[in-house]
Amino acid sequence: MANGETWISPNQFDYALYHIGNNELHRSSLRAAMLRPGVSLLHEYLHLDLYFQVWEDISEARQREILSELARKSGLSARSASHFVEQANARGIDPYAIDIGIERYVVEASKVGLVHSSGVAQRLRERYRRSQIEAVPFPVRPWGDYDRSIPEKFGIHKNMFVFGAFGFIGEYKCIPLILDAWQNWRGKPANVVLLLAGERQFTINTEFEGVIETGWLDSQTFNALIQRTDCGVQLRKPSLGETSGPAAAFCAHNRPVVLSDTPEMRGIGIGKNARFLNVNAGNEELLALMQALYEGRGDKRAGYIEEFAWSLWAKRVHSCVTGAAMGI
Repeated sequence: MANGETWISPNQFDYALYHIGNNELHRSSLRAAMLRPGVSLLHEYLHLDLYFQVWEDISEARQREILSELARKSGLSARSASHFVEQANARGIDPYAIDIGIERYVVEASKVGLVHSSGVAQRLRERYRRSQIEAVPFPVRPWGDYDRSIPEKFGIHKNMFVFGAFGFIGEYKCIPLILDAWQNWRGKPANVVLLLAGERQFTINTEFEGVIETGWLDSQTFNALIQRTDCGVQLRKPSLGETSGPAAAFCAHNRPVVLSDTPEMRGIGIGKNARFLNVNAGNEELLALMQALYEGRGDKRAGYIEEFAWSLWAKRVHSCVTGAAMGI
């Protein structure tokens, strides 16, 4: 189900697959999933922001229930979603990362809940023992050739070793931690650079030697830079249980990548080159990981893992939607 000018009832179809994530684009999917049980693919299980964005579409009873749970968890009483966000921001509380089990409205109304991380699947199975939860790896196409001139335009030359953080450059990606580790790397080799590839979402100084910040990128440039990167650094704090496309891309190609040591990321981190970081440990642990991955750089291109193939993803989702055995 996708947003459109004309509402199409989900009851008109033989099968239903709903995509639910933290974006108003999923408004129609959320509405349809509540009306007709189907298979719901959760891009994030903590998709509270979606409910904030479509607040007026939610029944008053559900609004009260959500606000009550938010008050219980945060201590903030509010009249509406916007009022809650306003209060949370004023007190330095992330209003979108409060885990009140918001996913239950979708999970309990679905025949099957699909996620892209085995860690998330296990967490939701423990929460909803009467619901069927399945995990399928996030689909990633095998990398092909790319325009070698694109990295050069950003000052990334042939013999450089590139660490890269991809997607929106937000504080929740632990960018301050990454920059702290970078600045504390004494005796850093001259050929090592740190790439921040994506649109910035908060105020921070990135003007340090060896740091390349790109700003917003089109898909061709984004994909060329991710393929050129020797080691990804895709961290989350807090995590919303989200699917990370860049993290999956690195893992699918067995490219070295540093991920947060959380059930969400461990469930994505298939392959021998994923390393896991306790983001609460400070920059010393991250620095040690980055140095070790640089020293072991000879194994950076170890090949594609077929478990991430789109064809396998489609087969598994199709079998789930049509009621056949998942076989996973």
